[in-house]
Formats: sequence, C-alpha cells, structure tokens
Amino acid sequence: VEVRGRPKPTIQLSKQLAVRADGTFVLCPGDQVVLRASDGFATYQWNTGETTQSITVRQDGKYWVTVRDSSTGEGCSGTSQPVEIAIGDTVKPQVLSDRGMRFCDGDRIVLRTDRSYRQYRWSTGEQSPTIIVTAAGDYWVEATDEFGCSGVSDIVRVDVDPNPIEIVSTAGSFWRFDTTTATAVRCDSLRVRNTSSQTLVIGSARLERNIEFSIPLAQLPLLIPPGQERWILACFQPTAVGEQRDTLRISDASDYCWRELTVAGVCAANSYTAASSCNVGVQAQTQTFDIAGLLVVPPYPNPAQDEVRALARTQDLTVRLRGAFGSECVQCAQVASRAQWWEFRCRLEQLPSGFYILELVSGQQRWCYPVVVAR
Repeated sequence: VEVRGRPKPTIQLSKQLAVRADGTFVLCPGDQVVLRASDGFATYQWNTGETTQSITVRQDGKYWVTVRDSSTGEGCSGTSQPVEIAIGDTVKPQVLSDRGMRFCDGDRIVLRTDRSYRQYRWSTGEQSPTIIVTAAGDYWVEATDEFGCSGVSDIVRVDVDPNPIEIVSTAGSFWRFDTTTATAVRCDSLRVRNTSSQTLVIGSARLERNIEFSIPLAQLPLLIPPGQERWILACFQPTAVGEQRDTLRISDASDYCWRELTVAGVCAANSYTAASSCNVGVQAQTQTFDIAGLLVVPPYPNPAQDEVRALARTQDLTVRLRGAFGSECVQCAQVASRAQWWEFRCRLEQLPSGFYILELVSGQQRWCYPVVVAR
C-alpha cells in the first residue's frame, strides 16, 4: 500500500502589495492582482469557481485553492491557506491654505494637504508635505498613502494682487543709516511710492525690536495719492558700540499689502580729550564689552518666514533654532563673512508658525534671542 501525503499548494501574488498588521493584503482601488497557485498539480479549484492555475482579483475577499495530484479523481487533494485581499481607500488629497488662495505681491502662502501622506509630488516638483507659493498659477499634488495607493488632487488656482507699495530710496530691501555715536540720535527718511491708481493709505510702519530704531507715530496714517511719493521718518539712537539691526514692515491700512526691509546702523565709539592737572593730555574712548568682547547682532528678519540670520564677530560659533520647550529644530549654517563679521543662516521652510529661540554658543558663552515664525 502506498501512502502519500496531502498536497500543500501555496498562492503567490503577481506583485508586491502592502500588508496590514493582521496579514491582509491591500489592493488599491481600480487595481488588480493575479493569484497563482503553485505548480505540479493535475487540477485546481478556486473558491471563486474558477479552475485555472491563476486567477485575477479586483475585489476584496478571501481566496483559496484546492488541488489534486491526479486528474482521475482518485488522487489526493489539498487546500491552500487563504489569502485575504482588502481594497484600500480612494486617495483624493485636498490642497488647502490657512490664508486662502489670494495674496498681495511680496507676500506668500503655504499650501498643504488635508491629511498626512507617505509621499508627495507637487506640480512644482517639490516632494515635501507643504510648499511655499510666491507666484500666481495652478497648483496640484499627487499623494501616496501608507499602503502605496496614489491619487491626484483637483487643481487650485492661486492669484496674486499687485502691491502698490514701492520702496524707492533704498538698495533693495536694506536701509542703512549713517554711522553715529553712542547716545546720539540720527534720523533718516524713506521714500515710498504709490504705484496704483487708487489712494494708498500706509496704516502701519512697525519695527520688530523697536529698541535702537524708532518710527514717530504722528506721521501715520500716511496718505499717498496715485503715482506720488511720500516720506516715512525713522530714527536711530544706539546704546552699544557696533552694528545694530532691526526689521521694518510697512503695510497698508488693512495689512493686506506690505513691504519689509532690514534697517541697520553702526554706533561708533565716542572720543574724549582733556588735560590732567599736570597739563598732560588725556584721551578716552567709550567701549562696549559684551561677554569678553564678542559682539552678536540680534537675528533678522524677525518675525521671519523662510529664513532668519544672525551676525557675530567670530566664526567659532554654533547656531541652533530651538522650539519653545528647548528641542532643536534647525541647525544653522555659516553662509558669508565680511569685514570680520560672520553671517549665519537658519532655514525655516519646514517649520510651522510659532515662537522659537535662536541659540548662539561659543565655548562657555551663550546667547538666546526670541524668534517668531509667521506665515
């Protein structure tokens, strides 16, 4: 008597599918997969009623196959372990913006999806969860979920309105005051042009630090007729030797359109001459000692959107941006040096709006400055 073991068929999938924790395979909507039973059997009988070695599956459910090793009906039979297929969710990402799909030129918005996905591919080519938009156009995103299923969002239209505020009297977005001495006051005027056909109302001229620099509020609101120019006065009164910086934001009455620029001024040491009681000449000069003479310019711009920078009198410096609870968010890089000043840049594109701390460390010395990321 010949005793044979029961056949033990297995089922192979024609392609790799994501698997849930319970062992269920996930098939994306509209997709299909071929289930193939192992070779070497005379007959195949699937629970779907099909009798071929392979079947094509497009629906969810459990699938198994029973085989015989003889076509006469006298052979041994065996049944495979079931393969469970589930249909994944339809992926249809939505493109959203917390500030709408319209903004003023010079501003920007952040586009994001309605939920988190494993992968992103934006119409701009970027592959991050969010993108920063500074230009008008049509935008969409293709997203892939945790099971490998993909879908494309509807196209959203972003519009940009012309900015009527034009800064005329500076080199780009940098306004430098003439060098002055400690405790002295130096004022300067910024020329602003209205490029629109409507009267422009400048409702705000705000300095973020508002310590060394100030804006006389009596000049606001400032009305600028179409095509004309007006002046905005600012004053610089330094309290320490060296360069000081601040961020000036000029906006219309509704704070919809605005321009931002960095203001900078250098405080020179005061010199004094006198004669002693012995008729010997004496000369003195003010000095500022900031932790063993290491001078750091506070971060700018602040509030910031894409990046924040800081200047220091040394390149031997570690610069980090930390969250409100102390965790490190960004490691900042040295990008340039000029006249014994080293500039450090922190990229902020991936950070949400909020309050952060810029930390600068050199040996045992440490500086901390508050930084606001606002979008």
